[in-house]
Amino acid sequence: MASDWETFWRAPLSLAWEPGQPETRAEEYRLLNAPLAKLVFGAALGLAGEPVPVVDWDWTKNWEENVAAGAMPSENALLAGRLASTLLTLTALPFIYMTGRALGGEHSGLAAAVLFGLHPLALLHGRRAMAEGALLFTLALALWLLLRAERAPARAGLAGALATLSKFTPAAILPALALAAIWRQPWGGGRAAAGRGLRFGLALGLAGALLMPVLWKHPIQGLQAMAAERRELLAQTVALTRAAAPGRVMDRAGERALGLLAQVFVLPPAVSDVGNYDVQLADSRAAYLAALPHRWGRGLAGGALLLGLLLFGAIRAALLARRMDAAGRRRLVLLALASALQAGALLASIPIAYQRYYLPLLPMTALWMGLAFGRAQGDGIDNKQSD
Repeated sequence: MASDWETFWRAPLSLAWEPGQPETRAEEYRLLNAPLAKLVFGAALGLAGEPVPVVDWDWTKNWEENVAAGAMPSENALLAGRLASTLLTLTALPFIYMTGRALGGEHSGLAAAVLFGLHPLALLHGRRAMAEGALLFTLALALWLLLRAERAPARAGLAGALATLSKFTPAAILPALALAAIWRQPWGGGRAAAGRGLRFGLALGLAGALLMPVLWKHPIQGLQAMAAERRELLAQTVALTRAAAPGRVMDRAGERALGLLAQVFVLPPAVSDVGNYDVQLADSRAAYLAALPHRWGRGLAGGALLLGLLLFGAIRAALLARRMDAAGRRRLVLLALASALQAGALLASIPIAYQRYYLPLLPMTALWMGLAFGRAQGDGIDNKQSD
């Protein structure tokens, strides 16, 4: 799908979905998946002088059959894709630092950046040639702009669009971004708030429309087709997973909550979602997980330590809020709202325990853990730090 990058510049209308036409695999993918990552990979392959893979990997076939069919990308193509993801994940670090600093001071910012940058899940998933690198970067950018949306509502709208188009699940934080654009301390009146909300909405809508050419010709029907494709894929995935690995299907709310905690805090980095290629990946997986930076903080003890740090950060933030000015309390409320919305959306929409689905929580958990090191004197944070 990285070929969409070239097509976007050469013949963008050819990417638009047409109702009533026989659906190709490429059109199915455009309806199913957020577009940002494939555009990033297309640009990366172009810069590296590597051709876009033309044979789709078939997950129902074994490794040898896929290799024989030419579905394995070249080493240079994989390197280009992984480098693009890694650079995006690295670029998230200064935004995590600035957001943590605006919330709890210098120590909070540094702690949040370190805890995010060395997190085993960020180290693995953030450098795979998949959507997670773009996801982590755009979410970090959106969280930074969440705290300054009242000053830069258009940029907050753009960041919200980019986060949503990296992987659709971050759309959950859009209400928090919209509230941040409208809510200003001190309150400047309804007309000013409406103007900020309008700038936010226009930037969000225009950026989203520009980067979703699949909807250019038939936006309403296209959205309906996207929803239908997602429902069908989810039903098929749940049915196949229930047959192959029933323990991974989470039907009840309690199971989903435990699954979220296990994937974010306890289980080792997941090299794959399912084990159909475990034999071929065994040596590289063992070598990867042998390195301490790739597995620290995992397991029951490590997970309990990090979860405890997060809870302590949340409690400390509540105590610090009593000494902050109204702007400082506003920032903490917005982070809490965005975190709750994102966690709630994942609990409501994910019935399968695949680790990479929970990656949107990493920037937020790092920020809450960073707040454990927040300043205790005065409010300690001036409004300039949200800049």
